[in-house]
Amino acid sequence: MFPYDLAQTNPNQLLVENFEYNALLGKALTELFPMDERQVINKWLTRFGEMCHSPEQMLYRSHYMWFLLLVMKRGKLTPPFNSPPPPGTLKPLHEVLPIEVYEDIMTTASTEGQHSWIDRIVDESKEDQSKKGLFPQNFFENQPIPREGSFCYGCVFSDFSTTPDMVA
Repeated sequence: MFPYDLAQTNPNQLLVENFEYNALLGKALTELFPMDERQVINKWLTRFGEMCHSPEQMLYRSHYMWFLLLVMKRGKLTPPFNSPPPPGTLKPLHEVLPIEVYEDIMTTASTEGQHSWIDRIVDESKEDQSKKGLFPQNFFENQPIPREGSFCYGCVFSDFSTTPDMVA
């Protein structure tokens, strides 16, 4: 099932791997937020990356990262993630998180049958694609477009009938 035996694995290694996976998810989800919120999220992700000097720090960052992903899935930043991380060492999440925020996030995360805003975006794009079809003239209409910034597509063609000997 797993590529390695969990009983033989260093717990710190598991924390590192878990964090790296969640950080990649967080970076991907960041692009769905407005620019000002992206900057705040990126500051948190940078801070989490610096929390690697002790097993205690790695455990705290794992808690923060997990909770940040839950908050991001809701589509609205809540404390403590709605402002940049404080200077110095981060306290354990349960010491800084208001209980109302925790309960709200956990209730939303555990509600069955309720789609997050990310699910709605994916569902809407599927509906749009099925209406437009996957025809070449609709290529750009089927591609995601960032809210801010730009995108670029490249294309390469080859003519296998031309060999290097034939090129002058």
